[in-house]
Amino acid sequence: LPIQNDFVKRWLEEHKLIRSVSIRQSDRIFAPLTYGIMKPIILIPQTTDWKNAKQLQYIFLHEYVHICRFDTVTKLISTFALCVHWCTFFITGILNLLVTKALYGCLGKRQERTIR
Repeated sequence: LPIQNDFVKRWLEEHKLIRSVSIRQSDRIFAPLTYGIMKPIILIPQTTDWKNAKQLQYIFLHEYVHICRFDTVTKLISTFALCVHWCTFFITGILNLLVTKALYGCLGKRQERTIR
């Protein structure tokens, strides 16, 4: 479901892109995620605490960096390469490295330490 509140509207106005970004909510996920290439969507769990503005800012900014860096395209190309070269362990290792770099590339050093 699309989210319509003051924080989301203000955040979207402050973080404009050529592509229109949409923020939605779902009860089927447990962690925030981003999908879509031309019209990216940031999907937030329904259990998100909407009163914690600092946490929301971190979540939206993290997903925004994925959108700006086209990490969805990178993941799509990597997955295609893995499908074509499924028997090559080198490609599997490269795919794991790309996914890890995409995640840690948009995290600050402080967040990276808490994930490991």
